[in-house]
Amino acid sequence: MRITQKQLDIMLEKPGPHNLSGLDLRGLSLENADLSGADLQGVNLQDANLQGVNLEDAHVQSSNLKRANLRESNLRFAQFSEPIADQETSGAKLEDADLEGADLTGANLRYTNLKGINICGTIMPTGVVYK
Repeated sequence: MRITQKQLDIMLEKPGPHNLSGLDLRGLSLENADLSGADLQGVNLQDANLQGVNLEDAHVQSSNLKRANLRESNLRFAQFSEPIADQETSGAKLEDADLEGADLTGANLRYTNLKGINICGTIMPTGVVYK
């Protein structure tokens, strides 16, 4: 379901954790939003501005984050993929996303499309910082 920036802003004014699963948020701004523990499964965040967002412990499985701006975001322990029936997996799409300076400590990125991402200064799940 496609929503407007105004509708999103109203949803985010309420205390979390937020359930945004299945929403179409293409190109919208969630800059500095607290989405810790949020349900973002199946959300379309293509071209969205997520700079400085807190996604700690969020569920982001099957979401589209292609070309999303995730600079300086907290992605600690976020779940980007999960096993589904018959050992198949459902991973998020982070293709061409900007993760510069993001913290991915403990994040589950298995089966996640990371093609073309910017990880300059990013803390990876293993604790390694890419420069």
